[in-house]
Amino acid sequence: MAPYPVHSPDAPPIVPDTKRYSYTAAGLLQYEGWANSASNPQPSQPVWAIKQYTYDGNNRLVLEQWANGSSQRTNVWDNCSTLSYQ
Repeated sequence: MAPYPVHSPDAPPIVPDTKRYSYTAAGLLQYEGWANSASNPQPSQPVWAIKQYTYDGNNRLVLEQWANGSSQRTNVWDNCSTLSYQ
């Protein structure tokens, strides 16, 4: 028996996510976004899950928070800097 399920030819193709990144002036990752590539996502569409990264004074990652407290893909990437993160 195979250790992993065999992909059925009848199953829909596996499509990787489209990802976007935004960096601070210091070059640290500040926002990361995911959207379903199959939908040809645009930054102005509410199809993104967005995470914000917070760093301490030594540029060490100390906090990761989702936009609106959820990993659901309902946010607009173009608004990442004004969203509420929890």
